[in-house]
Amino acid sequence: MSSEVETSLAGECRNPNDQCRNNDERRDKEQLNATLELRASFVIRHSCFVIFTLPSAVRYLVKARVKLGKDRALVQAIDERVLGRGSIAGDEYLHNMEQARVTENGVPQWVETCFCDPPLSEERPYWEEYFDLLSVKDAHLRRNCRHENGTEPWACCNCDCTQKLEEKLRTRGMSFLNTLRLEKSDF
Repeated sequence: MSSEVETSLAGECRNPNDQCRNNDERRDKEQLNATLELRASFVIRHSCFVIFTLPSAVRYLVKARVKLGKDRALVQAIDERVLGRGSIAGDEYLHNMEQARVTENGVPQWVETCFCDPPLSEERPYWEEYFDLLSVKDAHLRRNCRHENGTEPWACCNCDCTQKLEEKLRTRGMSFLNTLRLEKSDF
């Protein structure tokens, strides 16, 4: 990579020997870089920037069982909108719980969009506070994914397959949150 490209990508460095402008800026960049690097499949490092290539989003069907005695805490975390707080996935945890359905054998399941390899490596600690994860499987055939099969690079950025998968899931079973609240009517 030429130094012209490095300079334009860095935006903060005039040459490879320059330091970032201030400690706050450097700390913010280091935090962002550390978070993104967890998801990166390819990394290029420079004195003041890191270039990442993130893997495409993959949709997983997650099946889990609420841990014994954790149902009240789970409902509280959802109601207070703190489920997943601190995770780069943000409000995705709340969305997943709103979309989750209960199978005929009482197991909650939801569609999870994840960039991690291995799957759910970012999300797992947040889920495992409340759930025993029973299975995490591809929610659709990767050969049908336009990004994965090479027919449309970056197709996942504007893809509606998560919505379609959630709509399909909605036709099965009952709402997990409604079921959880009904079973524990003292919430």
